Amino acid sequence: MERAPGAGRRRTAGTVRHLVHRPRSWLHPVAAAPDVEEEFVLAGELADGLGPFGERAGRHHDLRAAAEMVREAGEFIGHTHFGVPAARVGVFYRFDLRADDVTPWRVRSSPAPLDLHLRVRPDKVVDGVPRVLEFAIAPRIDDVPCGSGSASVVFLAPTVHRGHRERSRRPWPPRRTPPRPRGPRPGRAPASPRPTWGATSSATSCCAGR
Repeated sequence: MERAPGAGRRRTAGTVRHLVHRPRSWLHPVAAAPDVEEEFVLAGELADGLGPFGERAGRHHDLRAAAEMVREAGEFIGHTHFGVPAARVGVFYRFDLRADDVTPWRVRSSPAPLDLHLRVRPDKVVDGVPRVLEFAIAPRIDDVPCGSGSASVVFLAPTVHRGHRERSRRPWPPRRTPPRPRGPRPGRAPASPRPTWGATSSATSCCAGR
């Protein structure tokens, strides 16, 4: 059993979370296979009457609590179980979570145990290291199935991640510099206007010559 990242930090909602790896074989150690799907269970709790960020919840728990748990564990799983270099930053670019039955999500008088069963499939494997991890999510509250979902996380090099963050923080639409006035340069006399030749001038000349 492993502690999920940030387990020792203070949270506004929930308790310490644990990540359990369900190996493919009882033989130990299990040979590394970065291109094979792995299974995990992420265990935590839904705090009584609190949302994922400490705000007051309504009659039902917020699905974002489960999404936040997966977000915290996704990068950790890539680094520790799929050989992704620690310098690469995991970024979720797709996340989908649905509650098939809202009854288990109802707020109760005591914290509700939430287990997220995760099937993680590596994708875009280069030299044995995946660039993307695909997550299949099956939440359970009190061991009762209560939804389904999926997510995708891409691992970016630090420079690439920094560039994406800088571009995402730029104002939109981008500020445009006003056009420079078109006129004579300082110290230079304006050019004399050039004669305009066209069909109208030719027609006038012809009429004057008659």
